[in-house]
Amino acid sequence: MKIAFNDSGKFQNKGIGDKEVIFRTMVTEIPKYNSYYDTVVELEGKFYAIGEGSIDTSVSKMAEIHRVCTLYAITQMFNNLEYGEDVYLVMGSPIQTFENADHKQQFIDFMKGDFDGVIEIKVNNEPFVFNLKDVLVLPESCGVVQVHKEKFKDSLVGVIDWGGLQVNCMIYDNGKPIKSTGFTRQLGGYALEQEIVNKLNSKGYNYQEYELKYAIDNPKEHEKDVVEFVAQKYLNAILQECQKMKWNINNIELFFTGGTSDRFSRYIVEYNYEVSPTAMTDNVTGFGVLGKAWVKKLLSQ
Repeated sequence: MKIAFNDSGKFQNKGIGDKEVIFRTMVTEIPKYNSYYDTVVELEGKFYAIGEGSIDTSVSKMAEIHRVCTLYAITQMFNNLEYGEDVYLVMGSPIQTFENADHKQQFIDFMKGDFDGVIEIKVNNEPFVFNLKDVLVLPESCGVVQVHKEKFKDSLVGVIDWGGLQVNCMIYDNGKPIKSTGFTRQLGGYALEQEIVNKLNSKGYNYQEYELKYAIDNPKEHEKDVVEFVAQKYLNAILQECQKMKWNINNIELFFTGGTSDRFSRYIVEYNYEVSPTAMTDNVTGFGVLGKAWVKKLLSQ
């Protein structure tokens, strides 16, 4: 038996089993196996190049790209995944879809596939067969509470989980979610970065996506104003959404997590807000704490 913890984000897939697996959440369907690509997955008669293509911009995680990336991650996160072994999967969902019970069950059924959880997959022609025994879906933003428990003890903390496509926000009271405060908005890092590219290119440059990490981390003189302006624009938009949801942001502590928080931390701290030092992996690590308790309860029944 194995327990797999996976956070299939819009920017990166983060998985933890015996070891940590992180890769870009990108998939391109190809006609057949081709060794030109570093990683090719064969699943249910289709072939996919992992790490190639464009990111998924749909709201739901119930998309082929997330299923392929998650199942591939399972094959890579264990030192010895035996033939037919049971795997319990713990993964996240945006707050707005997590709150829909029907959608959550559809998501679980989607991950299991048409053969009641029996998964046959090849990675670069190496076969793997495992039984996806059960799936626990958790709301994105809850992982950080498990990772930084002392932060939430006897306190009101507003979590801002800033990801690639969306931002998921929730206020926690002594570590417990106040569900009425939770919301998801399409204010993720992908749109932010695209706006930076567009503004720079409107000045006569020809920036590409692969250059952005350098412009964000160590901007040149002509990049500084653009990056700072767009980052502040999106940060202010998130704070405005918090206020629309009746968050008293001047009275409660805000705690930022997620991949975009990690990449734009230098701009967030200028507002005197704290960014989790483990922002990139908070969700998947926290899923591990909750997932182990879930599996223990299942096996004791």
